Amino acid sequence: MTSLDAMKSAWEAQDRKIDEVLRINRQLLAVAKLDRLRTPLRRFMTGLGVEITLLALALLVVGNFIAGSVAELRFVWPAAALDLWLILALAFTVRQFVAARRIAFEKPVAVLQREIADLRILRLHALRWELLTGQIVWWVPFLILALKLLFGIDAYQYLSATFIAVNLLFGVALIPVAIWLAKRYGRAWAGSPFMRKLGDVIAGRSLTAAQNYAVALSDFDSGSN
Repeated sequence: MTSLDAMKSAWEAQDRKIDEVLRINRQLLAVAKLDRLRTPLRRFMTGLGVEITLLALALLVVGNFIAGSVAELRFVWPAAALDLWLILALAFTVRQFVAARRIAFEKPVAVLQREIADLRILRLHALRWELLTGQIVWWVPFLILALKLLFGIDAYQYLSATFIAVNLLFGVALIPVAIWLAKRYGRAWAGSPFMRKLGDVIAGRSLTAAQNYAVALSDFDSGSN
């Protein structure tokens, strides 16, 4: 072997060592960051537990109302619409809770990072869906149901069929409009960090960023193996 070949081999060996040191350093930094997520993750799971409890109680109340008003279709349909929304919201929330519960900090760093990234994607999906569809059921259907349940008031005495139909159609039509406005003007109109974050969720920017990050994690993990 020539001195040039020996130098080349030594350089390649040194290069591999440097790559390994850099990889270990990245993992150590990731561990430090992930360790700081333990308390926020516990708080997040507690919040999800509260959401699940409240959604389950709301489903019980709405279900009892439907059972007691089954002969009155004018009260059944808004309750059924709200019930369906609550069921889907509960399913999203339970799925997030299960995903968060599965996160164990004893797993390899790359696996933990991907699980946390997937949990964030799941959360953003749920938030965006709830924000965009919630105003359909939390206006007219909820109003009809709340007035009847809490005060015994028949909302149909004050709301015409035309008013109800127009507001429901407006709620559906508002979904694409809200997305377009958030994409086009969200950052310009938002006067606070909270409003900017809300606009990013509605526009789908937060979700896209989270998905891109998850893809980058997968690519990095594949490249390091």
